[in-house]
Amino acid sequence: MKIRSPQHSLIIVGSGAAAIELAFAFRTRFNKKKISPRIIIVGGAERFFPELSLKCHLSILNKCKRARIEVKFGQPATKVSSKSVTLASGIKIASDFTLLVTGGLPQNWLKNSSLSLTDDYYIEVNKAYQSISDERVFAAGDVAKVRLQPRPRSGVFAVRAGPVLSKNLRLKLNNSPLKIFPSSPAICH
Repeated sequence: MKIRSPQHSLIIVGSGAAAIELAFAFRTRFNKKKISPRIIIVGGAERFFPELSLKCHLSILNKCKRARIEVKFGQPATKVSSKSVTLASGIKIASDFTLLVTGGLPQNWLKNSSLSLTDDYYIEVNKAYQSISDERVFAAGDVAKVRLQPRPRSGVFAVRAGPVLSKNLRLKLNNSPLKIFPSSPAICH
């Protein structure tokens, strides 16, 4: 699936630093390609970084508006399907490409999703960070676990996954074969 027109939409579930960074990275890339799909950040928080000043939130919000990035606060996602994201308010937003950029614990709404989950409710992914149940879904870091490769919850693995995930998102958008994340030795012996 390629995002090529203003009718296409990219939804980023999560409203933290990683979600903001991804939204701006995608907008920059789309601008270079002279395409302008909708980019929507969906978050359960009432504003960006509630623990920081209101000035910080407003600064980011204004930058989002200038970059044509829509933001929906106080509306956590309750369901993600291959074609839409449903919010707690019941609103369903069409999505051609959805990124889950959420916090360190498995998210409750995942239990109601159609995605294959581990026994402890993390998204089960292959070594390309692609959902084993929906090839359009990618997940890494705190929301996912690589199938048959148990690892402790550690930011180190999320950081190492970043370049592979980034490359695979671009490859998927271009309908190209994905790269596999190499297995690493156990940290504890």
